[in-house]
Amino acid sequence: AAAPLLNAPGIFRRGYTPEDRFWQLALMVDVCINLRYPPAGETSAIGSSLMGVGKPVIFTAGPETSRFPEAACLRVDAGQPEEEMLADYLIWLALHREDATAIGARAAAHIRECHAPEHVAKRYWDVCTRAVQSHQGQSRFIAIHAEATPLLRPQDLRTEATTTTAQSRALRGYKHTPD
Repeated sequence: AAAPLLNAPGIFRRGYTPEDRFWQLALMVDVCINLRYPPAGETSAIGSSLMGVGKPVIFTAGPETSRFPEAACLRVDAGQPEEEMLADYLIWLALHREDATAIGARAAAHIRECHAPEHVAKRYWDVCTRAVQSHQGQSRFIAIHAEATPLLRPQDLRTEATTTTAQSRALRGYKHTPD
């Protein structure tokens, strides 16, 4: 239904873009419009990425975007008010460049603070530790692994290194044995 609109003057639509080109394009845009309906409960990697480089992002309001600070993004209500709210925001951003820049700066600060790999790894670590502690003796798997030396701690993570699950298992000497 939107196909004819995507061919309008001033609209540049790209399909899959290699990562290096994606970042070039991300730095060129004035605003990211990230609308989703119906919502599926997930956040947007593209929206978060553009917030991280200081771009204002307009999201569909919903539980999945509610944890972003109010002053770090803009939200439009889904349904009937969406089109008018979106148009108003786009006009306002174009007329108030300093405010758009400030929203982008707050967005980048939020992503740096709350989405940094070290922060996320620590949160995962804390959740896993609490799960093990609260289920001691209730699960053979957890009980066995709770006594083991951790294979990976948050401070062991390196943001520049990525491995596949198979590579990771091979590095740890993991061998799959069927039950």
